[in-house]
Amino acid sequence: MFVKFGKLVGLAAILAGCVLVSCTGKNEPAETAVSAKDSEAALSMEQFYAENGRPVSVRQLEAEDFSVYLKYPTVIYASSESTAYSIISDVVRSISKKVGDTVAKDEVIVSFSTENQQLQQALLSHENALAAFNRSSALFKNNDISRQEYETAKLRYEAARATLRAANDMIYIKAPIAGTITQINVHPTENVRSGAPLFTVSGQRKVR
Repeated sequence: MFVKFGKLVGLAAILAGCVLVSCTGKNEPAETAVSAKDSEAALSMEQFYAENGRPVSVRQLEAEDFSVYLKYPTVIYASSESTAYSIISDVVRSISKKVGDTVAKDEVIVSFSTENQQLQQALLSHENALAAFNRSSALFKNNDISRQEYETAKLRYEAARATLRAANDMIYIKAPIAGTITQINVHPTENVRSGAPLFTVSGQRKVR
């Protein structure tokens, strides 16, 4: 009984081995056959192209719109641009505008202290010259003084007025041109020196 069972086990093992061998033998020729077919198809298409040419699409040449968009990094400048500089060394008291604001020509943007010594002297000289001119005008109308004395008083008043205007321009810094504030270089309470840049105004019409 034991011998028969052993024979049966051995027979089963032999049959299983035959099945595995047969399966392996069938797979390899199938893969090889597929590869051979692909190669033959590729060769036949290349031969077809060589003999007849490759297929292309053909259309009639006509005029048509063509556009292309190109991007370039660049910096845009206003065609008209002006920077205001400090005439005196002083402390900034106020700034009436900010970057991006539109300003008119001669609009006050930055102000310094009104206690400036030059401004105070100019104010005093202007007051004295104005009073002397008014007095001379009244006397000249009554023929109490000569025309030369009147003209001298007038010239002194005009000189004092020009000096006061110049002193105000040192304290109240105006926009040199009309446009947009593109840069402010100072801030309130900052102590700036003479010749320091204060702000820049750029024109709005043209850019480069």
